[in-house]
Amino acid sequence: MTEIIKCYYDNGSLYWEGEYMNDVLNGYFKTYHDNGNLCAISYFLDDVQEGEDLLIIRNAISLIDEINKQTNYEQSRIKT
Repeated sequence: MTEIIKCYYDNGSLYWEGEYMNDVLNGYFKTYHDNGNLCAISYFLDDVQEGEDLLIIRNAISLIDEINKQTNYEQSRIKT
């Protein structure tokens, strides 16, 4: 039988939750930021991670735009 185990931040928001079967991770394991937003998802089989973490990035377009602006600014400073 699979059960969901959860751990919480001191502020009461969910820190992580994982699917356990026979006291080992079997299934999805999710971590959260302290503001409650999902941070990453991993998958485990018999307590061994399968594949890479899936990282959740909020406002990814804004982040990419900001990085591009900073890069363009640095390049323009080098050229002058």
